Amino acid sequence: MMIAHYLKTAFRSLSKYKQQILISVIGMSVGFVCFALSTVWNRYELSFDNFHSASDRIYLVTLSSEKEEKGFIPQTPYPLATHLKDVFPEVEQACRVGFIDGQTLHLAEGRDVTVMSMPADTNFFHVFDVSFNERTSSLLNSDESIILNETFASEVNPGTVVRAGDMLGGNTDDAKKYMVEAVVKPWPGNTNFLFDVMVPIQKDEDWSISRYMSVSTYIKVAEGTDMDSFVRKIQAYKVPSNPDISLQVMPLKDVYHSAVTWNYKVKHEYI
Repeated sequence: MMIAHYLKTAFRSLSKYKQQILISVIGMSVGFVCFALSTVWNRYELSFDNFHSASDRIYLVTLSSEKEEKGFIPQTPYPLATHLKDVFPEVEQACRVGFIDGQTLHLAEGRDVTVMSMPADTNFFHVFDVSFNERTSSLLNSDESIILNETFASEVNPGTVVRAGDMLGGNTDDAKKYMVEAVVKPWPGNTNFLFDVMVPIQKDEDWSISRYMSVSTYIKVAEGTDMDSFVRKIQAYKVPSNPDISLQVMPLKDVYHSAVTWNYKVKHEYI
């Protein structure tokens, strides 16, 4: 009887306050939709490169800068990676990655193809998990080195699949030829390191700070490292070759929404 009474009272209230209830229902529905979209967006933003086995130990090294909106510059001098590994015992591995940019390969039969190219050094494979379909013994150690994404390797020459050990390019006498050193499997999840081909990053021993530097430095810290202590050490450290450089480190999980999309109009903080 009490349940019937409650239901009767509820229906009377619905009939009496139709507009207010409609507005409340619509508002609550919009709120739930916004919450769901925010959750999905936040999960997406934090999913980049979390499939690496050591993802919780990989950090992007940045330069402190009061002129930048977020207080840092994600590009660093080329020599920094080697220097940090030599100076800090906490740094297990360090690598350099260039900005992803378009590159034209001159293929056989006069065909040119523009590819998404990612310059990197050989230590990249010691920091990040890369799955090879096949590979040679050397990786990115010469100017003629090139590594192909599996998808691109199957599409570059219709009807054939490019394999490790093949030569690529050089459709004219002056066109550069590349030795395919490896074919790698596509990343298993969202990543900041999209590429058709990987090529050796250009060496540059200059320590000067330039807004247009094209090198990012990633480090993998040793297991068991006290990160609070390490962060304080690296922030207080002054590079002998350029004392004006102040360093910070950023967890890999934060790189996409903090360093890659730092100048987007819609930002992760808006969630």
